[in-house]
Parts: sequence; structure tokens; C-alpha cells
Amino acid sequence: MTTRESLKALVGKRVVLDLTSAADSALARGKLLGTIDAADGLVLIIEPDEAPGTRRSVHSHHVTNARAV
Repeated sequence: MTTRESLKALVGKRVVLDLTSAADSALARGKLLGTIDAADGLVLIIEPDEAPGTRRSVHSHHVTNARAV
């Protein structure tokens, strides 16, 4: 289980996020730029490795595992 605190600790690092089948892809890889506290959880803002200079948001309820790489 990934906690808010463990996700926030990864800010500024390159990460791999394993995502649930309900997400738009199986994983997200890139630099975790920051987090936004939302009423229903945490939103992660990532700069994807495959699209430098862009941003992708991923809601924490889609994250099954998060790790720094």
C-alpha cells in the first residue's frame, strides 16, 4: 500500500509508478514534480520520460506501487 507520506517523499526524484487497470496506462515513469492535496486523495504531477517538458497528473488511488529509480 502506498501512503501519502511515501508518495510525497518521492517529490523531486525520478520514479516509476505501477498503476491499476482503471488508469490510462500500466505505469508512469518520470520525474515527480509535486503533489496536490485533493478532497479525495493526492494528485501526483509527473514530467514523463517519454515527453520531456510536459506534465501528467495521476491520482494516488490509481497507484499500486511507487519507487525511485
